[in-house]
Order: sequence, then C-alpha cells, then structure tokens
Amino acid sequence: MKRKVYTAIFLMAFFIFRPGINIYGEENNVLHFRADYVEYDEESKNIYTRGNVKINYGDVQLNCNEAAFNTENRKIQAKGEVILKDERGTYSGERMDYDLKTKEGLIEKARFSSPPWFCGGPKIQKEGPEKIIIHRGFFSTCDLDSPHYSLHARKIIIYPKKKIIAYNVLFYVGKVPILYLPFYIQPLKKQKYKLDIRIGSNSEQGQFVKIKFGYPLSLYTYGKLYLDCMSNKGVGVGLEFDYDVPDKTKGSVYTYYIKEKDKQIERWNNRVSHWQKFNQYLTGTANVNFMSDRLFNDKYKFANTPSEISSSEGEFFNYGYNEARVTEELKSHVSLTLNKGVYQSTIAGKRKDQWEDDSFQKEYVYAPEFSFSLFPHKLISIKNNPIYWFGSLNAQNHYTAVRGDYLFSSDGKFGLTGGFSLNKYMRLTPKVDFHQFLEEESHQNQYNTKTNLRIRPVWWLDTDLTYNLKDILYEKGDWPNLDPLSKLSTRNIFRFNPYMNFIVSTGYNFRGIRKGKMDNLISELQFVSPQEEGLLKRVYLKEIYNIDKGENQSLQGEFLWEKNERWYFKERCNYVSSRPDMIDINTGIGFWLIPKKLKLEGNFRYDFCFSVINYSKPIEREIIIWKDLHCWEGWISWKKRTNEEEIWLMLNLKVFPSRKIGIHRNVEQKEWDFRTKSY
Repeated sequence: MKRKVYTAIFLMAFFIFRPGINIYGEENNVLHFRADYVEYDEESKNIYTRGNVKINYGDVQLNCNEAAFNTENRKIQAKGEVILKDERGTYSGERMDYDLKTKEGLIEKARFSSPPWFCGGPKIQKEGPEKIIIHRGFFSTCDLDSPHYSLHARKIIIYPKKKIIAYNVLFYVGKVPILYLPFYIQPLKKQKYKLDIRIGSNSEQGQFVKIKFGYPLSLYTYGKLYLDCMSNKGVGVGLEFDYDVPDKTKGSVYTYYIKEKDKQIERWNNRVSHWQKFNQYLTGTANVNFMSDRLFNDKYKFANTPSEISSSEGEFFNYGYNEARVTEELKSHVSLTLNKGVYQSTIAGKRKDQWEDDSFQKEYVYAPEFSFSLFPHKLISIKNNPIYWFGSLNAQNHYTAVRGDYLFSSDGKFGLTGGFSLNKYMRLTPKVDFHQFLEEESHQNQYNTKTNLRIRPVWWLDTDLTYNLKDILYEKGDWPNLDPLSKLSTRNIFRFNPYMNFIVSTGYNFRGIRKGKMDNLISELQFVSPQEEGLLKRVYLKEIYNIDKGENQSLQGEFLWEKNERWYFKERCNYVSSRPDMIDINTGIGFWLIPKKLKLEGNFRYDFCFSVINYSKPIEREIIIWKDLHCWEGWISWKKRTNEEEIWLMLNLKVFPSRKIGIHRNVEQKEWDFRTKSY
C-alpha cells in the first residue's frame, strides 16, 4: 500500500512540476529524461514515456515520441521521429532498439550524418561506438533528400571519423547510374599525405607527368618527393625536408637534379635554410643557395602554375599568375644574434653572386660582419618629458668585385631624441645624432638633426612641420661627396569625417645640389564608406605634382562601387610623366546573375594612347563564370595577355575545398596539362 502511495505522489509531482528524472548508472553516467507522460512498471523494471521524450545518458542524447527504458539492462526501445546524437554523429529513423551500455543498436528507415557526410538505408546497425553497418544504403556529401550525387552500395561499413568502406558500389548523378566499382574506400580523418599531379605536354618538355608527394615523417618534420617524367628532357628528381619545432628550431633542405636528355646538360638547384633559438636571447640563422643557371626555376619549378582564381572580395586586380622565375642573383648568409631587449648584437657572414657571362659570379662577400644597436633608452626626464639615447656600431671586412680585394670599414652612430608638449595643441619632437665612417685611410663625421612640430588646432586638422639638417663635421681622405641638407617639410591631414581624409605634403631645400628646389607636391584623398547599403564603397586618389617643372608627375585613382550580393564595379587609372601620352586603365566588373548561385566577373586592362586617335593597347582581359552546384562548385575562366592566352576549367567538391581538378591550356605556347591537388 505504501509503495502505491509513493508511486502516486511521484507521478503527481512529475505532472505538476515536469522535473527531469535522474537515474545513476555505471561509470558515473546519469540517465536524465523528460516526457509529457511517464509510467513505471515494477515487474518489468521498465519506464514508459510518451510525448516530447528527451533522454540524456553520458554523451548520448535521444529525442522521440515514445520510448521504453529498462533500468536494469539499460536498453531503450524508441519509435516515432527518433533522433539520436553522440560524439560520432546524428542518427534518425522511425524505430530504434539501443543498448546504452554497449552503444549497440538497430535503427529502421534510418539516416546517419557526420558532416560533411550523409548516409542512409532501410536499416542502420550500430556495433559499438566505432562501427556502423548499412545494408543496401547510400552515402554522399549532398544533404538534400534527393542528393545531386550519391554512392549506392550493397554493404557500407562506416568507422566514424576514420573511413567508409563500400562494396558493389554504383555512382549516381541524380537518379542516373554512371559508374560501377567493386569496392570503394573513403578516408574521413584528416589526410596525412598530400599529392599534386600534373599531366600534359608542351613544345619544350614534350609529354610530361609531374608528381609532388608530401608526407609527415613525424610531429615536427615533413618530407616531399618531386618526380618529373618528360619525354624530351628525361627524368628529374627532387627531395625536400622541412622541420619546425615551435619556438625552438625550423628550417628546410631542398635539392633537385636533372640531366637533360636532349641537350645532355646537368641542371640542379640546392638550398638550405635554418633558424635556431638557443635560449631566450640568442638565435641563429643560415641560408645557403646554389643553382646551376638562372633559368632553372623558370623551367622546373613545380609551382610555376597560374594560381587559383580569386573572388571579387580579394585583392584589387589579383590576376593570379606567376611570371617567369628568372634568378639573376643568389644570396647566402649565416648569422648569430643576441637580443637583450635594450640592445641587439649580430655577427654574420654574407655573400651575393650575380649572373654574368653565363655563370654566377661573386659580387660581394662580408666575412665577418659585426653590428650592434642600442634601442632608444630613457636617459633623463625634463619636467616629465623623457629624453632617450640610442646608438649603433657596424664593422665589416668585405670584398667587392669592383675592387677585387677585401676592405675593412666601420661606422658608428650616437643620438638623442625626445618629445615635449608645448601646450594642448602643439608637440615638439627633436632628434639629433652624430655618425662616423671609417674606411682604410678615409674618415668622415656627419651631423644629422630632425625636428618635428605637430600642431592640432582643431580635431579635423593635423599639421606637421619638419626640419632636417645634415652636414659634414670632419672629413679626411678619398670619400664620396655628401650632399648637405637643410630642408623644411610640411604635411597636413584634413579629416572631413571619420571616414574621409585629405593629405597634402611638400618640402623645400635650402642647401646642397637641390638648393632652392621644392619637393614634389603630393596630394592624397582616402575614403572608405561606413554604410553597408551605400553604392560607393571606396575612393583613393593620389597626385604627385613636380613644382619645379610645373607638371604632373603621376596620377592614380581607385574607385569601388558595390551592391551587396548583386554587382560590383572597380576602376583604377594610372598616369606617369615618363609616358606622357599614355594612361593605364584597369576595370573590374561582376554580377550575381543568381544571388549566391551564379556569378559573372570580368577584369580588363588597357593602355590608352592620346597621341594616336582611338588607339588602345590591351594588356590583359579576363572573364570568369562561377556556379554554385550545392555540393559542388565550378567555374570557367578565359584570360588573354599580350603574349599568351589560357583557358581554365575547374570543378571542385566543396567537402574537399583544397582538392581541385582542372584543365589548363596555354594557346600560344601550345601547352596543356591536367592538374589535381590534394591540398
């Protein structure tokens, strides 16, 4: 009798207050459930629930219309709009039997989703937390009820977040079967290796297959293998080893070699770069380069491809093409740097080789080179205005090809700087330094000073008045003549509003070769619209006017009009006095033919000549059509430059945003290749 009373009180409290009920299970997991109706059967140890049933147990969440839960064996029978979620994904169906202990179960008329993958079938069998089996089901990355594409299989085994294995697979586009595969494996975890393949032909290399394969050798190291097979040139092989231990060391070792079959010439490229942190203050760097000839990168650099087409939100007129990689010089260095915050000291060795007479020849060598810099450091304060002192010292034993031998030289600098508030509208910032140069028998001392007065009488105007003085205090020996300087400069910033500035600057020199001459008058207008609905988004205008000659030296202008998700229009113009009858015009235009689905873009660049009536020289033209295909995206681009033309066809599965497949054709050079990238 008492037990019935307690049960009645329990049910009455549940219907009045609708509390969540907790039942403790193994491994400290708590079963928490809520429903519109709850009934407990003591003999069967079952709890029956109906209406808006919500059950939580560990990482498992279950929603359904009806459920029966056994308190002893922790098994659940659910039906009616069943949705089960755990750390591996989401299951949905009409009916489900599930064991909370073993995490095994059977779901009828079911679907499983673990974005970006979606699967379904008459029954889904869950065998523990790490295995799912679907008989006569399908899987796809398209989440529509009727997916654009899908793979149907007699048996599908899913290891969540690891891989999908399917047997007797039919590939469907819509409802049309396209391809049969006896089995298919799809990795789900992040791909370790990276593969880039190019297949094509051109007039110089002939038929070619170029492969780049990368693989992580350890947590901090990565290896790459380059293999190029060319019918005209033969086989080229390259290796690259990259390493990066955060905040300790990083670097790269690269080598590539080929003996050209048609010319019997050996060509190669080697480079080594390294950075090392020895402790909190001491670091070392090294960079060494060797190359057989200056055209090596242009012929065999794997990345010598047009880059991916950028959207209208990218850089202004980013044409995305890498020009010929011709290496005119090679630079190598080794250095050791001590940085204590207040000062920095470096000892280094440097070398530069210049391409001359069909070989790289030594142009200069610094061995060794020493430098010391004392950063601005507080010396004294005058009425709460700090005075800072700074300095530097450099010494090097260097070789130059012009002299043909080694020469020792050094220079040192010492200076003072500070800032003084004269009143709330004006601030004075003086700087003075003494610079000494030594080179064998030559000796020179220089005096430099720079004083800046900033005036802000009103919030919308800043005026900078700057005076620079440079002179020789002492000179001995054969030393290049220094052009004395005594120059007054001005710079004014007008703020029409927080989004528009107008800047004007110029200067006047009282001494030296440019005595009595004015600097160019530079005017800049900058505007960025704060309004999302406004059409005019950005304006930039810059004029450089040569006061002495009384003519414009250059004019630049950039404009952007844009209607969100409808259209945009960009215009950039450039004029320089060295080409007085020419103006360079860049135009970009784009339309959303279907919002977020279909876009048409065009970029055009021309040189207009005023001296010849109706003459314009096309520099570059590009048209791009982009289409969203729900789970896919594709685009076609046509680009023509002065000397070449190319066509790109690209199709990309969104689930693999970095895995791209495309066909590229360079019409003028009669070159084409098929490219696929896994990164």
